[in-house]
Amino acid sequence: MKRYGTFFLALLLSVALLSSGSISPAFSAQTGTSLEIAELLTGDYVEGQALILYKSNPHLRAASPLAGLRIEQQWDFNEPMKSESGNLQSNAFRRTKRIANETEKVALVSKEGVTTEQLLTELAQNSAVLLAQPNYIDKPLTNDTFYDSQWSLHDTTGGIHTPTVWESSHTYEENVVAVVDTGVDYTHPDLRDKMWTNPGNIGLPGKYGYDFGSNDDDPMPDDVQYSYTNSHGTHCAGEIAAQIDNAQGIAGVSPNTKIMALKVSLLNGGFLTSACIGAYEYIYQAKKAGVNIVAVNNSWGGNEPIPVFNYVLDKVGQAGVLSVIAAGNDSKNNDENFYIPANSQSPYTITVAAGTKENTLAKFTCYGKTSVDLAAPGTTMLSTVARDMYIPMLSEQAGLEKNVYYETFAQPPVYEEDALQIGENLSIINPALFTFSGGEYVQAPYDGKFSLTENGYDGTALALDLSSARDMQAAVKFQMLVKNPYYQSAVPDQTVYASFLTSSLAKEGGRNSVLIQQIDQNGEYIESGDSVPSSSYQDAWNAPMTTLLIDPNDTYIRLEVSISTCADAQSISFDCFGIGFTTGKYGLMSGTSMAAPITCGAVALLSSIYPEESPLEIRARILGGTQPLAGEDIQKVASGGRLDLAKAISDPNPVPDFITLQGSTAVLSGHYMDGASLYIDGALVIPQAADANEIVFDASLFADDAYHTISLSKNGRTFFLKQFFASSPKKFRTETTMPQTSTDGALLSGGADLFYIGLHGEFLYRMTTDGWEELPPCPLPATDNMQFVYTNGGIWGVSGFTYGTEESTTLVRYDIAANKWEYQDTLIFTWRSSDYSSCAAYNGKLYFFNAGLKAGDVSRQFSVYDPASKTLENAADFPVDAPYSKIVMQQVADKLVMIMPEFAANMEDVYLQPYIFDGSSWAEGNRTEILSYEMAHQLLNTACAASGDKLIFTGVALKGYGSTVAYDPSAAIWEGAGYEPLTSDSIFRAAALGARDYVIQPDSTGENCLSSMPVTSNLRTITVTAGQGGTVQGGATVYNGDNITVKAVPESAATFSGWTENGVLVSTAAKYTFCATADKELTAVFSAETAPTDPTTPTEPSQPTIPATPTSPTGGQAGNTTQDTASGITSNAATGNNGKTPFTGDVTPIAAIALLCILSAVTIAAVRNKKVVKSNQ
Repeated sequence: MKRYGTFFLALLLSVALLSSGSISPAFSAQTGTSLEIAELLTGDYVEGQALILYKSNPHLRAASPLAGLRIEQQWDFNEPMKSESGNLQSNAFRRTKRIANETEKVALVSKEGVTTEQLLTELAQNSAVLLAQPNYIDKPLTNDTFYDSQWSLHDTTGGIHTPTVWESSHTYEENVVAVVDTGVDYTHPDLRDKMWTNPGNIGLPGKYGYDFGSNDDDPMPDDVQYSYTNSHGTHCAGEIAAQIDNAQGIAGVSPNTKIMALKVSLLNGGFLTSACIGAYEYIYQAKKAGVNIVAVNNSWGGNEPIPVFNYVLDKVGQAGVLSVIAAGNDSKNNDENFYIPANSQSPYTITVAAGTKENTLAKFTCYGKTSVDLAAPGTTMLSTVARDMYIPMLSEQAGLEKNVYYETFAQPPVYEEDALQIGENLSIINPALFTFSGGEYVQAPYDGKFSLTENGYDGTALALDLSSARDMQAAVKFQMLVKNPYYQSAVPDQTVYASFLTSSLAKEGGRNSVLIQQIDQNGEYIESGDSVPSSSYQDAWNAPMTTLLIDPNDTYIRLEVSISTCADAQSISFDCFGIGFTTGKYGLMSGTSMAAPITCGAVALLSSIYPEESPLEIRARILGGTQPLAGEDIQKVASGGRLDLAKAISDPNPVPDFITLQGSTAVLSGHYMDGASLYIDGALVIPQAADANEIVFDASLFADDAYHTISLSKNGRTFFLKQFFASSPKKFRTETTMPQTSTDGALLSGGADLFYIGLHGEFLYRMTTDGWEELPPCPLPATDNMQFVYTNGGIWGVSGFTYGTEESTTLVRYDIAANKWEYQDTLIFTWRSSDYSSCAAYNGKLYFFNAGLKAGDVSRQFSVYDPASKTLENAADFPVDAPYSKIVMQQVADKLVMIMPEFAANMEDVYLQPYIFDGSSWAEGNRTEILSYEMAHQLLNTACAASGDKLIFTGVALKGYGSTVAYDPSAAIWEGAGYEPLTSDSIFRAAALGARDYVIQPDSTGENCLSSMPVTSNLRTITVTAGQGGTVQGGATVYNGDNITVKAVPESAATFSGWTENGVLVSTAAKYTFCATADKELTAVFSAETAPTDPTTPTEPSQPTIPATPTSPTGGQAGNTTQDTASGITSNAATGNNGKTPFTGDVTPIAAIALLCILSAVTIAAVRNKKVVKSNQ
């Protein structure tokens, strides 16, 4: 491949003289004619510039030989070059030597107002100029071995038309793409020269990137010989930027792009969300340090919402980096199916579905009319991998002669007795069905038939009917007998492989898993090395493979093919079977994981061509640069099309980015929108003003607290967008900026203060009138199931981890008044991942939901820890099974409120069901209306806080309620709060303190700020009044649920009779401690008579009690009521022990020892409690 003219100018001077008797592409200035100049002006070049070789003698005092010309660049090749034995010199160099000396230089020159043709004509008359030529823009043409097998790059029906862009007239700027995945094999011959290299002065570790899964500086994939999936990141990197024109392998989309390898996978293949965020921080810091990162590839995802990651995508996007995201491989509609990060609403993301050669969506791909942006090739994708592979069809297509035996199933198979004969050298025997029954697999003959199908990889293929094996727990196996090509012959020194292509047909886009292994004549497996299984998709061909142990005395090589079936399986096809030698470190993969890097490479290529354009402008080129998908698929992605780079450069379609609401006016921002028609829910909207980048319209007709479908149409193409229109709510009030921290944190209200604490306690701030005050961080090491809650003057840190064979949970407490952390306890019980469990403070105790005892005991859904007695007990039985999903649990007034999702009757939609705990039992609250799974999980994962009477959810628009939704447990109603956040960006954290509900969200500049709206106060005012005969102490304003102590002191001639509220006796204890869950006005009653009660040793209930008559004060627990007829006031008998027994043992309460144990266990804990997401292969 010729690279780019501006990068190898000096070489052109040598190439120019290769032709005997003529000078091309540069003319000899002394003899230059108009004909020669005309011949030079063919092709593409930079107008107004010329490259010259000229004589420069610094010892001459004459005028400069280039007077009047502008020297743009200059190169000096005047180092002495002596021809020595063994040194090669080109013919061009030897011929040039006659005119070259130590004073000659190469220069790029121009002259104001002069064309290249005029400039060359002038230079032809300059005796100092020896050679001259235009500054050509050369076209990258590739000689890569497997380039013809990369259908996705070509100008085909489903390809992205890469050659059209490569061959166009552009200059290119070098840039970087980060691959967040399983690591990248930086030694690969197609990648080793394409890796980004850390300059060493930007404050970041690692030479080529970093491994956030193992926390080391080597992003090389793990165990690639045993897990083909671990080549996933290497495959993505090759699609993006594999070396072009190196006479081997493949070509990447973007020739001038380097790869930054950021490994986030664990040894078991899962991705920790925290590792992905760590990778993004690395990208962010590198970008700030000047590394030209233009895109991040994210070929991974999961079904759990990640609100923190949405924030990260926005921050990195604002820094100038686009994130390309795989849509998922579950054949689901992402408009209804919550899939992260694919469903991110960030304008700096591109979500990609998988397309086919036929310009359709692959059957397996997720899609979404408003949530998935476009399609790109994602089936049968050939790219770099981190281990040697053997793909027989590659050898045939590239003429590598690696196949010893090759079968394309061109002739119909013939059944002969118990065998299926295919040609002379291959037969198939013993098809069997394995079904799971009675705890084991049962084998039976399989009656599914083999036949020839026209839908092969390249022609016909062998198909097996799977319709009678539709079972998620079933497997079909058969044996292949291949005549041994080395029978009675010498065995090769090289490793020998067997492989074929496979593709499945399933009604709903399901997949089969296929494994090929060598067996002996008894059917026992031969330990010959390794086998590479493969998923078998519809619309795609993948290549399972195994190594072979060759015995020259065996007539046949025996192979067993195992197929795991799926519920909607119809058939599976096989093609291009072969036995032979490795075709190199190149493999096939299919999935939206492969569609994302093709798109990411396109982002890099366009960013290289248009370095002056912003990320949103490049995104618009990608989304606008599509060709219509075939048939109904045009309605399944927002752009309606498949990526087309030629279209992205020449004439992009209109692309809307987002809508900003300003009162009743809406502004649709986007690109290429001039002349486009705007529709909302299918109705034409007449704009108030419009140009290429903005459309202004009246939004008052749509302000109904609901989502609407926006469509933008031009020249027969339509782009779709989903937008929520609120009904003119009030705005949150800006309070202050947030502390600048490297990681995200949570808001926490406690006492009279608002705190901001790291998700792992790595920092702690308190908001004061002078700003944020930094406090000591939590001493616990970080684990993935840490939570922080406030109660009774302290912040409790709760961290679950494994220590040896014990699973335990450690408790520490930050004493706000003393400004220090202290170890409290270690509970020997299991606390599940924080995605599925919760801890909340209720009336001074810690309640755990979805936790359990150590191994061997039953699971506990609901447990309570008493900090005073340091005991962990079973709390009231929960009325339903614990969900494996996010829940919300907080105290509101005198109740503990839990909200969890429950499936509707159709088992697809859900509603949110509140459960209310009063200290002894649970009651159902009023559920929401039916919600989509996506909406329910968004609501549970948005910012939530407990005001004085409600749970407040901020940041998700619920139809009919607006973007701030409240649940009132006392009234059992869901309602809108009438306020909306400052912007439509993600809301990260919330906490209510006093009469304000505070949230964290980005402001208009993208920086995180604190904003608030008014709510019912969650502070409780306790007023104490002394009757005649004594004094009182202890009235105060405290946080809801905190303990407060009031004290009555009788005068010498009086005795204390009791505390009353509204004339009702609530305690006879002179020193009365209770939980403040409502405002109270208490009166201390004294008597002049001597009373037997000792006020220093009373029964002191830890919970407030509610009298049965005549009136019941708000808050507290009900008890047994008696009437004191002598005093004429009502008395509540103190409640005793409820029969609960502790089920934990205390450990030595020495903080240093406990923390040492924690530190020793943190590595195990982090893995045990990981959040696993899957790659989209």
